[in-house]
Amino acid sequence: MQGQSLKGQVAVVTGASSGLGVRFAHLLADAGASVALMARRTDRLDAVVAEISAKGGTAKAFSLDIADAHAIAPALDAAQAALGPISILVNNAGVAAEGRALDISIEDYDAGFAVNARGVFFAAREAARRMIDSGLADKGLCRIVNIASIAGSVVLPGVPVYCATKAAVISMTKRS
Repeated sequence: MQGQSLKGQVAVVTGASSGLGVRFAHLLADAGASVALMARRTDRLDAVVAEISAKGGTAKAFSLDIADAHAIAPALDAAQAALGPISILVNNAGVAAEGRALDISIEDYDAGFAVNARGVFFAAREAARRMIDSGLADKGLCRIVNIASIAGSVVLPGVPVYCATKAAVISMTKRS
């Protein structure tokens, strides 16, 4: 994004409370976008908002457990009400259940797919609806970035559910 201005655009970053989500939020804000930070751990989001604000950027925190598909639309609506029409979604939230396939619980399996696959699908769908409704998509100003992993293409030992969910993300992101 170096050299590219995102001034006037609104970006949503899921899983923005740590790791890559924090980095993506900073990069987007540094490029001029107003950033809606979304995650379950809102206490961590406040620190990221403060860091971005201290650099002169605009960021707001929104609570979202992406595993709750019914919570996605209201969170995006709140972000739009606070910052304006969404033009960028970085679908970054993710979890990894570690262990051998023989030892993964049904709950960990379901949680992995709820966050890493189902959450990505419904967040992209809801963001796309808002991008189309605002007219920004027709102008070619919108982007949805789904964060996958090499684990979606290569089997990595100890994270079978994570690999399967990231393969799903890769598949749903490809153009048909």
